[in-house]
Parts: sequence; structure tokens; C-alpha cells
Amino acid sequence: MTSIQFIFQMILSHQMTFSPSCQKVAHGVQLFESNLIKKENVADCSISSKKFTEDDLSNIQEYRSLVKSSMATKCTVGYERRPNTDEPDTTKKKLVNLQTYKMKTKLLCEDVFVSCNTSANDPITERDATTPPYTFDDCSGNTQDLITKITNSARQIRLVVIDYAGLSTNPDDIRLFISLNKSIREVVMNIGHKVEVYSRYDLLKNIKILNKFRCRRECVKRSR
Repeated sequence: MTSIQFIFQMILSHQMTFSPSCQKVAHGVQLFESNLIKKENVADCSISSKKFTEDDLSNIQEYRSLVKSSMATKCTVGYERRPNTDEPDTTKKKLVNLQTYKMKTKLLCEDVFVSCNTSANDPITERDATTPPYTFDDCSGNTQDLITKITNSARQIRLVVIDYAGLSTNPDDIRLFISLNKSIREVVMNIGHKVEVYSRYDLLKNIKILNKFRCRRECVKRSR
């Protein structure tokens, strides 16, 4: 099956939302057009103006296949960090719940842990040390609960985060966190429409990769 045929199959099976022009293509009415998706109709659109492409689709599909094929040996867990902002608590709760839903449905996380009102530069192991339990939907706990999960897991851990700042902007602290938690074998960054997978070795030894966390970019709408 060619790549184009694969996309047509996805359209016809209603697994993805495409623009009307692309639906006509799927039925053989006209030639394939470059505008696959109208940005305003995409539920999982990042702040970037880059359109969802065939390569993006392939990237996510490969990731999901990887997760499904390794469930026996790897536990995929999500981690959300929300900054301390002036948003009402109801708004924060809504954003956290939306991101949790995305992590469980799109990124196939078995559990999702949340750290609310923390800075991207706060030491990871110290976050939520005195925080009362959260009341978010489908939340498995805070940062301290995440550490407990990692420590007690019989399977290796695949940690999923949305955007680099969603974990930390301190490369040294990331290296320390990975070093202390030996069950973490992979860290997955969901950047826009794609995922980037880094091995434990990458985050302990590869300075170029670690420095990606150092640059604080503009806020990413992680709940989308």
C-alpha cells in the first residue's frame, strides 16, 4: 500500500478529520491537494502554524505501534507540569483534564501524573513535596506519586511529556533525575504533531540533546 493509499484509507474509515477537498480526493473526484487539513478543524493542533503532514501521521503511527508492541516490558506514563499562573482554578482543571485525555488517547499513557503551579526550573524530585492531593480527572497523582510509580514498577518506564519545558529547562536536573530513576528507559517529547523519543543513554550522555531543554520557548498549548 502506498503512502497516499494509506491516507485515503484513513479518510474513508473516519479515523481522521480531513478537509472536504481531501474527502473528494478519497472518492476519486479530483486530484490530491496539498491542503490536507484545515487548521481550525484539527483537534490536536499545536500553536505552530505548520500543517499536519503525511510524515507527521507516520511518526505518530510508528510511536503508537511501538507502545502497543512493548506493553509487556514497558509502562508508558505521562507527566504534566502546569506553571503558576493567574488563571482561575476551574480553567486550570479544564486544561489539565484535556491534556490528560490527550496523553491517554493519543499518546497511550497508562497513567498520567500532574504537577501544578510549579516552575520549569524547579528541581523535579522536590516538586509537590507538600502539595495536597489533586482532584483532576483520571490523574494518578503528583510528582512524588510519579517517582513512587517509577521506583515500584516491575516494568521499564517510558516517560511522556508535552514540550521540553513540560519536564524541565534545567539539563543538569534532568540528567540527575534520569540517573536516580534507573527504570526510566525512554523519554518521549510530544512536539506539535510529532514525537521525539530519547533513550536513557541520550539523556545521560548526549549534551546536544540535553541542551534542547535549556531554551525556553514561547508557551505551548499542551492541552490541545
